[in-house]
Amino acid sequence: MRQKGFVLLPIVIITILISALGYFIYHNIQLKKGNGNLISPTTVPTDNLPKLFLTPNPTANWETYSFGNISFKYPDSFKYNERLGIEGCFTLSPNNLDGTGSLSRMSIKPPNGAYGGCVLTGSVDGAEIENSEKQVILNDKTYTFSVTKFILPNKTTHYSRVSDVPSKGYIIEYGGVYTKSQEQEYLSQEKTILQILSTFKFTK
Repeated sequence: MRQKGFVLLPIVIITILISALGYFIYHNIQLKKGNGNLISPTTVPTDNLPKLFLTPNPTANWETYSFGNISFKYPDSFKYNERLGIEGCFTLSPNNLDGTGSLSRMSIKPPNGAYGGCVLTGSVDGAEIENSEKQVILNDKTYTFSVTKFILPNKTTHYSRVSDVPSKGYIIEYGGVYTKSQEQEYLSQEKTILQILSTFKFTK
């Protein structure tokens, strides 16, 4: 009986080894077949992707205007006037040449320019006054504009101003007069004015 047990033991061990080897070979073959059905990752050239996330420059196609030793760009929807009856004053406003009738305008007073008719002065009788500040990009720098609002029940007079830009004696102002129903239209025009100011440069 012992001899028979010793004979059967190697056979059992060999059978187990053969079975294990067969399972290993079969498993590898199946893995290779499965991998053949996988989709390999591909690299898509970025040049072929739609440029959905690029922010276009809104001032790219605007006109460039030079005035004395300054220049800036402006859209077709805005018109400029170099004098407005006052030597050395420059105004820019939507749709017309003199700023009358428009909700907003931008004014630039050079060092030798006159205040009257160029930048706002004085106050509005009976109006509630709000004062604040606004950061505006100008000449590739950020400047603090003083903001004043004269608020009446039927209209608001709003102007923002920075003086001595930058240490050259210029005054730059923007603002306008609008009713409550015109406020969104004014804010849209103000946004365009801020884009105009962002292109402001000293050429000398």
